Amino acid sequence: MKIFLTFENIKEQIQHALQQVEEKTKIRDEIRAESQTKKASCKEYGQEFRAAVQEERAARDFLKSKRQEMDSVQSTMNRLNDAISVGDIDSKIRNMEHMIQHETLPLKEEKQLIRVYSPIKS
Repeated sequence: MKIFLTFENIKEQIQHALQQVEEKTKIRDEIRAESQTKKASCKEYGQEFRAAVQEERAARDFLKSKRQEMDSVQSTMNRLNDAISVGDIDSKIRNMEHMIQHETLPLKEEKQLIRVYSPIKS
C-alpha cells in the first residue's frame, strides 16, 4: 500500500511539474511575442528617425545654397549701389561682361552676373 501511495504521489508531482512547465512556456511565449513587437516598433522608429535626419540634412543643404546665392546677389547689389554715375555703371557692366567672356566662372555665377547687369544695361 505504501508503494501505491508513493507511486500516486510521484504521479501527482509529475503532473504538477508538467503544469508548471506549460505555464512557464506560455509566459515565455508571451514575453517573446511582446519582445518581438517592441523590437519591430523600435526598428520602425529607427527608420523614421533616419529618414527625418536625412530630410533635415537636405533642408539644411538647400538653405545653405540659398544663403550663398543671396550673399552673391547682395554682394553684386552692393557693388552696383556704390556706383556714382552712369559712367561708373557702364564701366562696371563692361567689367562684368569682360569677366564673363575672359575669366573662368562657374555657370551659376555667370548667369547671376547676366541677370544683374541685363536690366541695368537696357
